[in-house]
Amino acid sequence: MTIKNIAWQFKSLAEVSAVSGASFKSGERIVSFLFRNEEGELMRADIREEEANTFQAPGLILGRWSQTLLDDQDSSASKHQALQSIEEWFLSLYELENVEEDKELPIIKQLLALILERKRILRPLSSIKNHRTRRYLHLKTRSEYEVPSLNLMTEPTLKIVERLNALL
Repeated sequence: MTIKNIAWQFKSLAEVSAVSGASFKSGERIVSFLFRNEEGELMRADIREEEANTFQAPGLILGRWSQTLLDDQDSSASKHQALQSIEEWFLSLYELENVEEDKELPIIKQLLALILERKRILRPLSSIKNHRTRRYLHLKTRSEYEVPSLNLMTEPTLKIVERLNALL
């Protein structure tokens, strides 16, 4: 696998909420959390939107996104929703508290920014500043984001991509 070919497709949602154990219904809003558990493993939890404020991740939250549970027949809507989920996850990385503590977060930010740049959701504003960060403009909100600029062709990065592929 190469970094150049990353195009995450979010895997199907869980059938029940990680908080209440209640089954999800078509048309319901579901919030997904990506977090690192106490053992250091990346995990994903899918919960009902109304349960999101009470969710206590057993570890550091690395992002969140939401989506509407769709019927399986609508594949074009599913693709659009997956892209929106990636966009929402990227934006959440700049809103959540304490996520700077995670050593893999800069890599995740850069990977998501590259995907969103390719889909024309983010636009690069400047060349790499001191070879450490790059500024992007989020076209919908006109907000600017500083994204780490790292060497992605390393073994640790490829391992992160493999773990994320297993979850998403």
